[in-house]
Amino acid sequence: PDVRFTEALLAAFQTDSSVKVRERAASALGYDADPRAAKALVDGYDDGDPKIRAAVVDALRNKTKEGDSAVSAVLVRALGDSDKEVRRSAAYAFGDYAETKAVETLLHLLRDENPYTREAAIKDLGMAGDKRAVGAITPFLKAQQGSLRDAAAAALKKMGVSEDQMKGSQAS
Repeated sequence: PDVRFTEALLAAFQTDSSVKVRERAASALGYDADPRAAKALVDGYDDGDPKIRAAVVDALRNKTKEGDSAVSAVLVRALGDSDKEVRRSAAYAFGDYAETKAVETLLHLLRDENPYTREAAIKDLGMAGDKRAVGAITPFLKAQQGSLRDAAAAALKKMGVSEDQMKGSQAS
């Protein structure tokens, strides 16, 4: 990797006055293998602009396989962010990084006002495969929004719930 490229991205992310430039730099840092990239993204999550925080969380999705506990901590914090887009991004990030300690937070996100956040949480809970989520996901089989019903059915199927069991839950 070219260290000059990383340094240019870090400078743009940390100091540029344009939110758009900083968002794009964050995105590129998500693909940068230099360890300074992950650290800058983790540190950048505390930015006051929700667009930057969402960009950081999206970029950290590419860093989850590295097992960095600081990345994990930011993603967990982002699940409780005040901005709905940041929460949605964090919920999607856990699709690649659904670890058991996040299940409780994802269960909480099933009550989020944003249907896209709820959908992402349902999908991530299905990927996590934690049976504690079955009871919380089952009511979404009756949701008005088709994408929530579909996500619930797919998640439950991944958790080993049979179609007959799902139909029985829908009838009651």
